[in-house]
Amino acid sequence: MILILTLTCYILLLYPHPLQPTAVPSQSPSRSPSQTPTSSPSVDDLISTEPSTSAQPSSQPSSQPSSQPSQDALTDSPTTPKPTRLPPTFPAAPRPVGTSFEQPFDNILGWSTSGDNVSLVWTSTTEEANDGVRSMKSPLLDNVEGIRQSANLTWVLPDDYGPGTLSFSVLAGVQAAYDLLEILVDGNRPNDPVPPTTTEDNPIDTPITTWKEFSYSLDSGAHTVDFVYTFNPFGLLELGSVPDRAPVYIDDVIYSPDSSQPISVLV
Repeated sequence: MILILTLTCYILLLYPHPLQPTAVPSQSPSRSPSQTPTSSPSVDDLISTEPSTSAQPSSQPSSQPSSQPSQDALTDSPTTPKPTRLPPTFPAAPRPVGTSFEQPFDNILGWSTSGDNVSLVWTSTTEEANDGVRSMKSPLLDNVEGIRQSANLTWVLPDDYGPGTLSFSVLAGVQAAYDLLEILVDGNRPNDPVPPTTTEDNPIDTPITTWKEFSYSLDSGAHTVDFVYTFNPFGLLELGSVPDRAPVYIDDVIYSPDSSQPISVLV
């Protein structure tokens, strides 16, 4: 039995049965153009079948963005304002500093008075004034013994206002050899008078019966200005009789920085 099955398989391998033909579906013969119906579709068919190109957006987005922004984008997008370059500005020219002694003396910053006799110092007065109603008045230091005495009216300028001009007005009843008024800047007589002031005007040892202005040029830097009234400045032993004299009056002490100095540009 086994032998028969083996032979049968061998025969089938050597002589296979022919395959049955595969059924090929029939194809309808192609229709020639002449056989295509030529009847036109109705208006209703056109309306229902043809898509409207204006009503429906394109289903395919643009693959590349536009390199130029739209006008709406230019209008709506915020823009950063360009910085405005302002023209150079210049600081105000330095203003004059000083006083005409109209305020109470103790309230005027930078000013003080001192002397060899603490009870005989410069005082504020309404007796004389070049501007306003007040000025500063020197003490009368006369004494029968002929002792030399001085009293100082001092102005300290702590800030550097730059080079400029010191000006002041004087009314003086001094007499040569008896008393005088000396102007000192930083302990020395200023050596750069502004005309009509001359070097011979300092010290003042002759009477000045009407107000007279004096001016001196000063270098930059902080300064100390002293108006020194002195009785018997030369220490004479015999003064003789002391003539009737008036005190010294000082008014309108002003320091004016030079406006011609270079001014820094702010940008």
